[in-house]
Amino acid sequence: MLKKPLGFNSHHRVVNLRRRTYTTTRAAAALLKAARDEGIPEHISESTQHRYRRALCERETPYGPLVQNVSLPNADIAVQHPLAMLHISVQESEPLARCIYDSLAAHGPPSPDEPWRLIWYHDEIGISPLVAHDSKKTLGCYWSFVEFGTRLLCNENCWFVMAAVRSDIISDIPGGGLSHFVKLCLHMFLTGASGNLRTGICLHLKGYNAPIVLFAELFMVAADLDGIFKFLCSMGQQANVPCPLCANVVSIKSGWARAGNVLRAIDNLNKTDIVFRTDASIRNTLRALRAAAHNYRNGTITKAELETMEQDLGFRHRDDNVLLDDQLNINGQSVLHMDWFHTYMQTGIFNYELAALMRFLGKNRPRPVTIDDMREFVSRYTPPKHFGGVSHLLNNNCISKESVHFKCSASEGLTLYPILALFFNEVVLPLGVCVPHTRSFLALCDSLDLLCHVQEGLVTPDQLEDAITKHAVLSQAAYGNLVWVYKHHVAAMHLADQLRRHGLLVSLFTQERRHKLVKRFIKDRRKLSGFERGVIEEVTCQHLYDLQAELLTCGLRAPHDPTRSQREALIASFPDALSFQVAAACSLLTGAAANVGDVVAYRRGDDSIAVGELLTIARIHQADAVDDITCISTWQPAAAATSLYYRNYVMGDNPEFIPLDYILAPMHVSKDMQSNVASCIIPAPIRNSFGH
Repeated sequence: MLKKPLGFNSHHRVVNLRRRTYTTTRAAAALLKAARDEGIPEHISESTQHRYRRALCERETPYGPLVQNVSLPNADIAVQHPLAMLHISVQESEPLARCIYDSLAAHGPPSPDEPWRLIWYHDEIGISPLVAHDSKKTLGCYWSFVEFGTRLLCNENCWFVMAAVRSDIISDIPGGGLSHFVKLCLHMFLTGASGNLRTGICLHLKGYNAPIVLFAELFMVAADLDGIFKFLCSMGQQANVPCPLCANVVSIKSGWARAGNVLRAIDNLNKTDIVFRTDASIRNTLRALRAAAHNYRNGTITKAELETMEQDLGFRHRDDNVLLDDQLNINGQSVLHMDWFHTYMQTGIFNYELAALMRFLGKNRPRPVTIDDMREFVSRYTPPKHFGGVSHLLNNNCISKESVHFKCSASEGLTLYPILALFFNEVVLPLGVCVPHTRSFLALCDSLDLLCHVQEGLVTPDQLEDAITKHAVLSQAAYGNLVWVYKHHVAAMHLADQLRRHGLLVSLFTQERRHKLVKRFIKDRRKLSGFERGVIEEVTCQHLYDLQAELLTCGLRAPHDPTRSQREALIASFPDALSFQVAAACSLLTGAAANVGDVVAYRRGDDSIAVGELLTIARIHQADAVDDITCISTWQPAAAATSLYYRNYVMGDNPEFIPLDYILAPMHVSKDMQSNVASCIIPAPIRNSFGH
């Protein structure tokens, strides 16, 4: 019998599927599975896919098409109309409709006097950071509602992407740049002739009979410092008055803050000395600059006089500044929200202070504490699997030579700081070296702990302000102004006030994850023609698809059938079950994740707190219920508690089944196999549950 040619071999057919056009193995597997389960569509060409995508995004709503053209002074672009997107998504997504209905039940029906609170966020998304000019660098604009609650606001799919516009276009918009563009976007929300949130819009929620009327008002504009400056047309640190929210704060180097005058240096920590700007004072400042610009155009004053006025007041005049739009009537001070995530963790306070502390410790004589000492200690601790290791960050090139900050991403910094806090508290402090610097860093870690508590509603503004001020005082005592940057002023003067004013602090960590969706459709685009429409259409279709999944999830991730040994073990414990599913990871009620092999803290039936290793994650299908359970090997405390920050446990094989929603958080753990004792760092949000 003749053998089949090599190309007909099934192995080669599967492997060669990706040779004509590159795709990942995961993508190829997903497409093949969809073709096997659902069949192959009759028309599949690139142009057909493009037409179908365009048709989905041109669906008509009471507010016009889902994706609409917007004419800027320098370009025509496409954006996702926010009300059209909300109109369609609540009709097609049962999970989103249920979340909105639950929010209505919790907060009551909105009205013109008590509208929902709209959050606006914008940030630039870099695609090629190593090139001199990134032509694909894009401004992403997202929005959501405070009424969704902190848990839902930590889910990327609860943030709608209104626009993704190249930064080159935004910066070239005459009359205001980003501020001008945001103004055009906010008009779609608040003043649209076909319907707007101020006059109320009618929504038909999927699965619910009665329509609802939704009223909303702009409540918060969240961004990093650069985004805040561009939104306000503030000159920032280029001005004599660098902070747009403080009228009498000047730079340290200027030397203008002297005894007897009202000016205060930016390192001032006495809030009673600060003249804080109000909504009215910001608006009056911008109007004064507008009048001065009018005088310059009439020849009454010179350009140099206008620029001097801008320098002294801290703002640039732009005709289309969003705060000068009387129809929108936005209050500049009340809506601004400088997030703690960028302030502390993205080339922020944590990065600068850690770099300085490492340098001081490394030069200490006769007993320097080196980077190798830190790395050795950090390497003992294994973080939860979804965090990834961080010991590799501590290397000889970990401090930037240009700006002298510790190099790490924000998520890596949040994973690293609890281990370093333990190292400095238990190892460095007893040595008696660099004590003021070490105590300052520990106070910084205490501030980060509170900021991690904020989303749980466990931190008051006064508590946060006290912790931040304590760290600022200790930092100045240890370093003077050596590590002081503008972000220290933001933290000390404004973060606690934002918590008082808004009732929450948005970390923007979720929005950083949201960037991945936009990046997915930017990085592979080779041409810039039709860039904005192509990207926003892809993002819109993807978001509508993602909204079909549950938004508040606590359960198995990617469940599958158990192996034979797993099935036998589950049958032994649950003999009446009809079937089983297992998974390698699960989502917790807090929004975090836990993996098989992680060490977790969990609550027992008697409300006591225990620690153990996660062995199994399973879903039990019974005749009258479906239950998600876990099997955990419980560890016993090794000794009486001596620290609030960590506990020692005797590792053992004491398995017990508990409901999955009893798990509180995964933990960093250091195992000593010789003594059979593990040191577990207690996560900040549940530290109070352990007591002392």
